[in-house]
Amino acid sequence: MGDESMKLWFRLVVFVMFIVPPSGFCSDLPEILQDLVATGVKQNLGLQIEKIAVDSQMQETVIADSHFDSVVQGSVGFEQTAVPYESYTGFSDTLDTDQISSQVGLNRQLSYGTQFSLGLSTQWTRDNDVSNDLDDRYRTGLFLELNQPLLKGLGKHTNLTSVNISRNKERQAALNYLLKTQSFILTIEITYWQLAGSVRLVELRQESLTLAEELLRANHKRYEAGVVAVTEIQEAETAQADRQLKLSQALQQRQLLYTTLRRLVNASIPTIPSLVTDAFDKPEAELSFGNIDLMLTDAEGKRLEFKLANLDVDNSTLQRDYQLNQLKPQLDLTFRAGVSGLAGEDRGAVLGSQYKGDLFDSYSSLGSADGHEWQVGLNFSLPLDNRQAKARLLQAKQNLVKTGYAIEDLKLQVMDELSQQQIHVERSWEQLQIAERFSELADTSLKQERRRLDEGLSDTFRIINFQENMIAAKIGRINALISYHLAIAKMAYVRGMIFDRFHLIVTNNTEEIKLEKL
Repeated sequence: MGDESMKLWFRLVVFVMFIVPPSGFCSDLPEILQDLVATGVKQNLGLQIEKIAVDSQMQETVIADSHFDSVVQGSVGFEQTAVPYESYTGFSDTLDTDQISSQVGLNRQLSYGTQFSLGLSTQWTRDNDVSNDLDDRYRTGLFLELNQPLLKGLGKHTNLTSVNISRNKERQAALNYLLKTQSFILTIEITYWQLAGSVRLVELRQESLTLAEELLRANHKRYEAGVVAVTEIQEAETAQADRQLKLSQALQQRQLLYTTLRRLVNASIPTIPSLVTDAFDKPEAELSFGNIDLMLTDAEGKRLEFKLANLDVDNSTLQRDYQLNQLKPQLDLTFRAGVSGLAGEDRGAVLGSQYKGDLFDSYSSLGSADGHEWQVGLNFSLPLDNRQAKARLLQAKQNLVKTGYAIEDLKLQVMDELSQQQIHVERSWEQLQIAERFSELADTSLKQERRRLDEGLSDTFRIINFQENMIAAKIGRINALISYHLAIAKMAYVRGMIFDRFHLIVTNNTEEIKLEKL
């Protein structure tokens, strides 16, 4: 197979993803997140490694197809012999011969199973055989040999099995790269939303520390005025120390997530404050994904795992068909035809040899077909039990059944993933609504308790308790927001819509797969 046909095939391997935003998904993801994904896909070293695997498998296809390449063969040799003999007249002597032989030929196997050889041979001989009127002698020959399988090994489908399997593996390598890319994009999005949540958590921890510091200052003033006991100050100091510790922990988590995101993208990324947008705090309304069976049907067309599994089935089918052919007897038609020429120096034993001449004259004799040969025949062979072929066919059939089961199992797995992820989306949205109501109530309760403290009807212990309730409620809201964003992202992955979600299109420059952001 030539380079051009290989390039044409590879254009067929890389399929273009639809770029229309999928129904049931947010079409206005933060621009910063989309940019992080686009940069990460180009820069991540792990994905670059996967690209190399695609190119490596392409070379395996070339290797498999090279079985049908033409082969030029040549040989040259010198031989010297001395053979004693004795004639019926009692004369004895030694037949001395010097001989140089050379041959050049072209061999090739065709995809139909035909093997042919075309060769040209030249032979120079010098001897002391006086019965031969030519010395030196030049013999040339041109021959054609064909071997055509009639049963076992017949047909393109059989002989291209290894090439077709290798092509499918090349497609699988490209799909595996895209599958790893989808998983990588999901990892970036998960890390981004977790980082956004950690930013909000740091802000909340800073706010809670400010509340503790304000309460401590107020308690100092009330203590100096003789309104409260020293225990009120101690309670406020304890709350301050606890919130300082939790702020430090939140800052640590935020920095770790930022470092992880930067490593994934493998490039400079904006500072932490500029990464988080209002999209984290204001997700779109509750989403509906429709009937689970319809989602499964849609996922079967989009999930790359199904494409990979279908290629496994195709490979197993190719292997089964090949092994079926191997059960047949070996029956080959053979054919050989050739012409030869002769020339040499006249020894003078007879007058006027018609083959007198040099090496080039032997080619003229060859062109006149002074000598010729041809033969045709059949070769037959069949192992009596043929157990190897039968066993390999059984293996191929079992593997085909196994790949069929694998697809059915994949359907069940995807169905389960869709069901579970739909539950996650619905429940995380429900929990977000509850968390927001809880946060509002806790905030209102804290304000009311502050007014009671100002009127002397409350104390530090109760205020700290109400503050903790408010903090817990807001932390619950942040966690609910993270869970909802992650549930949406994972649902896009389960449905095979990651590329659609980020408006990415798969392209290639004939030899390389690329993902580009529109």
